Amino acid sequence: MCGFGAAMIGLSVVGLGMSVYGQYQQGKAAQAQADYQAKVNENNAKIAEMQAADIEQKGLEDRTTLQEQYAAAKAEGRTGFAASNVMLGQGSAAEWEKSVSRAQAEDQSTLDYNTAVDAWAMRNQASDLRANAAASRASGRSAYTGSLISAGATLLSGAAQTGYQAYSIRS
Repeated sequence: MCGFGAAMIGLSVVGLGMSVYGQYQQGKAAQAQADYQAKVNENNAKIAEMQAADIEQKGLEDRTTLQEQYAAAKAEGRTGFAASNVMLGQGSAAEWEKSVSRAQAEDQSTLDYNTAVDAWAMRNQASDLRANAAASRASGRSAYTGSLISAGATLLSGAAQTGYQAYSIRS
């Protein structure tokens, strides 16, 4: 085998090694990126869960405020009726109190519904983020595995080609 042929085979082996290593590193980088994105999604899911809890807590506080506002309105109305010598618990005073109680029940129902919907939306977002994190991890594993397969295939075909070159040079 002449020096030129040996140099060509040496360069082929070096090129093959670089190609295999590059494919391997590309897979590792893709997996690292996917793992990072998964961690970001997991953190965002935790934040969404905390926001859902905050929404529920605020809903409870708003419910208490609403009850206090209606209690104050009822007390003021009763005071007004009593000052006007209207018999409380009968006639128009009783109807007024019933209508205020119905309005309060409707407002509380609306408040509870809106709180539940908003909290559900945040929990649903958290669930989606966790699913995205799992998909990112799977994608990263797949990219890494694919790079190993590709590197292996490159190694095999490169070794065969280098072997053929060596055989051709000897002949």
